[in-house]
Parts: sequence; C-alpha cells; structure tokens
Amino acid sequence: MTELINSMDGKINLSNIEEDLERFQQDEVVREALSKGVDLRKYSLQIDEELTSLQVASIPDYIVEAPSTATLLEEISSCDEMLERMENILLGFQSDL
Repeated sequence: MTELINSMDGKINLSNIEEDLERFQQDEVVREALSKGVDLRKYSLQIDEELTSLQVASIPDYIVEAPSTATLLEEISSCDEMLERMENILLGFQSDL
C-alpha cells in the first residue's frame, strides 16, 4: 500500500490511490466486510485492541523463555567461535599446501 501521508511534510499523497482502491476491491475479506455493511474503522480499532491484548498476554511467555533464549545465544556464540577457529586452521592448512 502506498504511503498516504508524507511523514516529512504531512501532506496527503493521492498519486496511487486508484491502485490501492483497486487492490482493496479485489481483496476478498474487504469485499465481504463491505457487502455486510461492516464499519471498517470500528473493525480496524477492534483488531488493533485484540492485537494489543495478545501482545500483553504474550509477555509472560517471553519472560519464561528468556533464560532458554540466553542459553541458546551463548551456545550459538560458542559454536560461532569454534567454527571461526576451525576456519582459521583450514585456511592455514590450505596456505601450507
């Protein structure tokens, strides 16, 4: 979707609005919502509230998984260092050949 508002000057950009409208008209979900008379503004706000709620609900999961993630990061870093040493050994061996 094109940017409707230029963040630099706040002006509305309607240069590609026809393409956006065409694409929205072809979208099955948007067509169905419009045919049922759904207020897309209210629907958008509802979806935004649901997403915010889900984000807040997922925070405890992230906190529980944080130690595992930190351990994984340490393991990846260790593996990366080992692979770097192996690469240096192989490059040295290659240059000796």
